[in-house]
Amino acid sequence: MAAGSGAVVNTDAATPLRLWMVTAGLSVIAALLGYVGLTDYLNKQPEYAGAEPFDRLYYTLQLFILSPTPLGSPPYGPMLSIAMYLAPLTTVLAVLQAVSAVFRARFAAWVLLRKRGHSVVVGAGPAAFVLARRLAETRPTVLVGSRIGSDVASRDAVRVVDGDPTDEATLRAAGVRGAAQVFALDNSGAVNASVALLVRSLHHAGVAVYARADEGDLVAALRARRLGVDGHNGYRLDFFSIEDVAAVALLDVHDRDLERTAVVVGSDRFAHAVERDLIRRRRRVGTPVAGRVVRIDDEASAARSAGTVYVSASDANDVLRRGLRLLLAGNDRVVLCLGQRSGLADALEQRLFDDVQGRLAVFGVLDAACDPALLERGALVEQLARALHARYLVEYAGSSPAQDSHVPWEQLDERYRADNRAQAEHIGTKLAEIDAIIVPAAPDLPPFTLAEGPQGDVEKLARMEHDRWMAARKQAGVTYGEERTARTHPDMLDWDAGLSENAKEKDRMFVRGLPTLLEAEGLAIVRIPGVALDI
Repeated sequence: MAAGSGAVVNTDAATPLRLWMVTAGLSVIAALLGYVGLTDYLNKQPEYAGAEPFDRLYYTLQLFILSPTPLGSPPYGPMLSIAMYLAPLTTVLAVLQAVSAVFRARFAAWVLLRKRGHSVVVGAGPAAFVLARRLAETRPTVLVGSRIGSDVASRDAVRVVDGDPTDEATLRAAGVRGAAQVFALDNSGAVNASVALLVRSLHHAGVAVYARADEGDLVAALRARRLGVDGHNGYRLDFFSIEDVAAVALLDVHDRDLERTAVVVGSDRFAHAVERDLIRRRRRVGTPVAGRVVRIDDEASAARSAGTVYVSASDANDVLRRGLRLLLAGNDRVVLCLGQRSGLADALEQRLFDDVQGRLAVFGVLDAACDPALLERGALVEQLARALHARYLVEYAGSSPAQDSHVPWEQLDERYRADNRAQAEHIGTKLAEIDAIIVPAAPDLPPFTLAEGPQGDVEKLARMEHDRWMAARKQAGVTYGEERTARTHPDMLDWDAGLSENAKEKDRMFVRGLPTLLEAEGLAIVRIPGVALDI
């Protein structure tokens, strides 16, 4: 059903198809009974006794609209009597089904336009469908611009909207105005960027948008730029690479011993993403990288390794061929990185070769990357918020009295999580005040330092952080009070109006830790060239 220019909301086609088949079967039975019954009836009517077969067929079809020309007074015979009731009944059924299909499609479109809190996935490839299927397990989900048939999608409770995802009418038809999350997974980065902009203009409440970009360096640059932009009406945008997300999931499982050698075989995007994350993990803990992380294009040049070998290629057959060769060559552990796991994965890992059990593992790139929880957790603001809370727990470990915020992130109340996210989102705004920006980390970047002193960077940004915190607390109804309660806080004072030195130092510590905080996420702070700083 057209829900806008070029947009079609698909409804479940399985039930109507069965009904149409039943109706068609009844129609055939009615036609056969009618034809035989009419033939017998007409032979007894002198004026129609010589009717040709086509004439009798024409009269039979008239049974379906209650107006057979030669039908006069009874008796009609059992077959004609049945056909006289059955034929118009099938006509009524067909009309009702046609009307029902129209109204069901219109109702489905009407529901989508008014839906709230659902997820919208945009994309035509397998990644979009895998993600939509996962999302549908926990919340209503709409898939836009996919080539997946509605009958297939309906088995996983996914609603499908056909049309151009860069067309505003298509996104409106998907109910994007009320969506809680929008995932743009098209193969084209331009399409994903267009979707993100359209969602920003259409949405009237808080929405999280996750846009796919295939190049890891581009993702880092877009994330850095986005962190310096104020949110619009609760609009949050994050960029991700399927390969980078999957690489993190892969190494969380298979790269726990950072002292062991890791070899990456392959030259596709995922191989490069695995290499980058292997290096990042070792640098984070100060482990030397040289000789411990190696990437080669082909297994022929791979020496036998006592560590883990990760095999990746765009062609699944190449992955299997290379992986089995490396395994048979005596490597301790080989991980085959395929697009998706299948029954073959279980066979390879457990039953196909008894002598390699435990040395071979199969990893599904799309299975891991298209995990909604992993995408949400991997968003830059979410990672920074978790890091800020982890630092908070370290700073206040053992403090008394214990607060309800002194718990791990997984147990933290949502209002405190929101506070940490707001603090993370404001980092770019603070840095702009000292003519600095966030960029992807690189070895040739100029050194960055925060000036101390009453007029320095640290003091200025600490004031900004306190003002941000106070404004958020005021909005939540918190006022000044000597005791910290749900509605009062002793730090609800202006910076120069009696705020304690301990409270000020807490904000200064946050500011001083910004370079380290961002460095852990592959980002850095630089001064804007050519701008004279007034410190």
